[in-house]
Amino acid sequence: AAMKNPTEAAEKMRNDWQSERRRHFNNLILHHVGRAQGAERTSRLADDLRSSAKQRPSCVLEIPEALQSDFLPVIFEQRPEAPFHQPSSIPSAAKAGYADGPGTPQEHAPAPKEGTHIIVLVHGFQGSALDMRFWRNMISLHNPRACVLCSCANEEKTDGDLRQQGERLAAEVEGFVKDWSSKRGNNRPMAKLSFVAHSMGGIIVRAALPFLMDYKDQLCTFLSLSSPHLGFMADSPTMFNAGLWFTQQVKSWKSVEQLTLQDDEESSLFLRWLSRQRTLEHFRSVVLVSSSQDQYTPPDSARMETAPMSSKGNIGQTVQAMLQALLQPIFPARMLRLDVHFRFEESSLDTFIGRAAHIQLIENKPLV
Repeated sequence: AAMKNPTEAAEKMRNDWQSERRRHFNNLILHHVGRAQGAERTSRLADDLRSSAKQRPSCVLEIPEALQSDFLPVIFEQRPEAPFHQPSSIPSAAKAGYADGPGTPQEHAPAPKEGTHIIVLVHGFQGSALDMRFWRNMISLHNPRACVLCSCANEEKTDGDLRQQGERLAAEVEGFVKDWSSKRGNNRPMAKLSFVAHSMGGIIVRAALPFLMDYKDQLCTFLSLSSPHLGFMADSPTMFNAGLWFTQQVKSWKSVEQLTLQDDEESSLFLRWLSRQRTLEHFRSVVLVSSSQDQYTPPDSARMETAPMSSKGNIGQTVQAMLQALLQPIFPARMLRLDVHFRFEESSLDTFIGRAAHIQLIENKPLV
């Protein structure tokens, strides 16, 4: 029989969800690595970890067939070192922009103030707000007090200039925050502002951040899911490069030109300009999620790393300069890289073209 008390029903739903969430978390396979693994090594190691997971008691009780350890995602966690982090080289004018006041920023961000956490979800290329619905639902169940915005400012516009897409997202977020604040007054002010972005959405968020620096003290988590932060580098998958070339012949997309570093002269490249914007350092956490199985976004680009073959030639030097500009201001303690390996039961067109892992980052229940 349905519960007559809505409050009781809501409380039961939350309790059931917390129990379900803990069970899924206990059965995730997390492995710590000191450095990025190659695709073949990652696959072999993931299979070994899944096999060993069968021996754990927590992996055999009340788990639906779809969540058996054979098919659980394996998460490789990497805490980066600090090859580019040189606080003493940060100009004094830039230092003054930190929430901690003038001087070198603290390695560990201070605890956030009490208030509401606004989380903005941003879709990728040719996507829509509905693409992030699973993340929205999970966040709402896990933290009902959070306020979630599924961005729709760039729906049907993701083939345009990424600068303009960033401006539209910034206007949407600012309008949402002001509207939300005006309705609630000072009862629960916004204490934290976070972003979860899939694919090109991560670049759109970074393009929006220069226009949102009024909220720099509230910036909490930047989570990108397979976002090409360094563009599509020379070592991008051959099939994907062929697809990009074909689509550009049929129709020229400004955003794709910018992500392939073909939009302007080397000194005026959009991604190069974006890498120089001092924004990510204001977040308490920067989480970069990739998948070595993803044939759409190069894992090194998603993790803000460079492979040896990516550092050759003029483009390689440009990518290396962008990487240094991105990482130099961010304390390593605030950054986390996660590489996810999925086990696909059957082959499909998505797995053949390398799209399956790209999509699983927003649809895989245990991972989310």
